[in-house]
Amino acid sequence: APRSSLIQPVRSVANGRGLAWGARVEAGALPQANTEELDAGAQLVEYTFLHLRADGLPVKAFELRFGIDVRIALQPHLQHWLDADMIRDTGETLRLTREGYAVCDDITVTAIDALESVFSG
Repeated sequence: APRSSLIQPVRSVANGRGLAWGARVEAGALPQANTEELDAGAQLVEYTFLHLRADGLPVKAFELRFGIDVRIALQPHLQHWLDADMIRDTGETLRLTREGYAVCDDITVTAIDALESVFSG
C-alpha cells in the first residue's frame, strides 16, 4: 500500500511496489508515486496531525513556523487535557499520554479546529 509523508511543503506518496522502487532507493532518490503541493493551511493540519500522534507537538517550532502560540490557541481544551492526564507538557512539546492516545482522534480534530481558527496563513 502507498505510504504518505510530509516533506515540507510537499506531501509525497511512496509507491513501494516492484523493482522500480528498489532501484530508486538504491540510486538515492525518493520512491515517490506522486506529490502534492500543500498551502499553508494544509501544512498546519499535516504538521499538527503527524507531530501530535508521533513524538508530540513542538511548541517553539510550531510558533516559529505558523506564528501561533499553541498553549494559548488550544485553550480551554489544553487545560482540560492536561488536567485529565491526556496530554503532558514537557516544556518543549505537548505530548499525548497513554490516556490521550485512547482518544487521540478527538484530541487531534479539536486541536486542528482550534489552531485553524486562529491561523492567518
